[in-house]
Amino acid sequence: MKQSVTLTQGCYCGSAEKDKTLSFKGIPYAAPPVGDLRFKAPQPLSAGSESFDADHFGPACSQVSGRPKHGKGWFGGNFDEDCLYLNVFTPALDGKRRPVLFWIHGGAFILGSANLYDGSHLADQGDVVVVTINYRLGVLGFVDIGAVTEEPVPSNNGIRDIIAALRWVRDNISAFGGDPDKITISGESAGSIAVSQLLLADSARGLFNQAIMQSGSVNLMHDRAMAKATSDAYRTALDNPTLAQLQAMPVQELLEAQVNVSKLMGGAIAAYPFYDNDLLPASMDQAWETNPAPVRLMAGFTREETALFEKVPFLNSVRVDRPYLELQINRELDTKRAQDILRLYPKTTECNRALATDIYFANSTRRTAERQAKFETCWFYRFDYTHPWLGAAHGLELLFLWNMNGLLPVLARGGALTRKRLDLAHLIRESWINFVRHGNPGEHWAPFEEDGQKIMLLNLESKVVSDPISSDTEAFDELRKYASQVSRLTLLRMLEKLVPEFFSSLCNVRTLILKCAAVSFRVVLPTPSLLATNLSTCISKLLGILLNSFLESASR
Repeated sequence: MKQSVTLTQGCYCGSAEKDKTLSFKGIPYAAPPVGDLRFKAPQPLSAGSESFDADHFGPACSQVSGRPKHGKGWFGGNFDEDCLYLNVFTPALDGKRRPVLFWIHGGAFILGSANLYDGSHLADQGDVVVVTINYRLGVLGFVDIGAVTEEPVPSNNGIRDIIAALRWVRDNISAFGGDPDKITISGESAGSIAVSQLLLADSARGLFNQAIMQSGSVNLMHDRAMAKATSDAYRTALDNPTLAQLQAMPVQELLEAQVNVSKLMGGAIAAYPFYDNDLLPASMDQAWETNPAPVRLMAGFTREETALFEKVPFLNSVRVDRPYLELQINRELDTKRAQDILRLYPKTTECNRALATDIYFANSTRRTAERQAKFETCWFYRFDYTHPWLGAAHGLELLFLWNMNGLLPVLARGGALTRKRLDLAHLIRESWINFVRHGNPGEHWAPFEEDGQKIMLLNLESKVVSDPISSDTEAFDELRKYASQVSRLTLLRMLEKLVPEFFSSLCNVRTLILKCAAVSFRVVLPTPSLLATNLSTCISKLLGILLNSFLESASR
């Protein structure tokens, strides 16, 4: 049965889901960013009294992988520059004030869609309101167009869109049974990076009271040098355009320029959030020195983040190959110091993956939690569940948190949600809901504190452990606190400032590193005996290969 909500911008008619929750899909939260509003900050909607059917998702942002010529893409929905829409899933329109989960999708800020995430099961299970949003991506949201045109243009408009959506939620969510004073921002990958940015953005203060970060932090941003190099490449590719020319240009031409600029930059992401000294801090150093919003935080990462990028190369948003990482390390440090660092990560599949995972995801997410713990209570997790082919890869926890059905999610998850996998999904959903409702993921968790850090290992047999690295050696704990940037391994630039004796001490902990790697990585080796004794694993590996082939063909 349809129910409606009347807002200042119009009346929206939602629909009932199978679990009896109500969904309101495709609600605009800002004016369409098209024409003269392209590359401008999001503008408020005009008041209105029309009625709209909110029973289908609005378009996701135009994107290279979305095949804008055909209007369809990986995510099953349409794609358009007019993309500032959100979706609301609520248990009831009964005047109650329920906690709100505000979800920011990932996709390296160049692809993705809120339409993948059906929040009805979380709304029903947790008696919470779930909001998922689309925002501008790629060249439309994350290029310094002001530097391209040498005209005044707001920076990081994709993040400004997210803040505009938060303001919309603050002003309207009570009509959907939500509490505007109890909003948890959350996201994975690019969504998690966005959460880390919102923690630092003055214009987002007061719009949320809790945060969840899943695999990503402020280290994964372009510095000013990288932002300038990107802008210069666009200026060349687009033949010194004016702002008016860019606003009149077909969106497909802009997306083609994004592809060309990426090629010119050796495959680097050609549109990404950057330090702007306006909406966000001026540099990563300043970001780490800035006091964040004093809110509770739950954060974590997957044990083998970069396995996804190794095995599904076209999804690679960061370089993870050993020669590239070694090249960057040797560029930043003298030969001896570079060798001291690389000696900690021997040339094995496990340690190469550990090096890339530590640099891009683990260290900075941990450091964010350590900083946040100085102001409010935090909880930390590592997702250890191992897919037979992908390992504990980037984004794998999404298939346990969100209700994703069908053959592709089953393959990507490594099996159906039955038995222990179902128990893990229940634990994850229960923990996230508890955090949204109560600011605490539950009695099975322990707070993450600077002294005696506790980490929840999420797996088929989940448990809380004391962090083995920080408790074993002060030297490695110091190394772990540093992080990298996409454009430069800032980790190593910072380490260069440390005394030589520190690097000598690192050489003495190689045994510790190997021990930690043995604990941290479960690698399924495709030996004949394994294939003979575990037929299901063999089949899963074969399906994984087929999945990779399918995704590669879909990207062409």
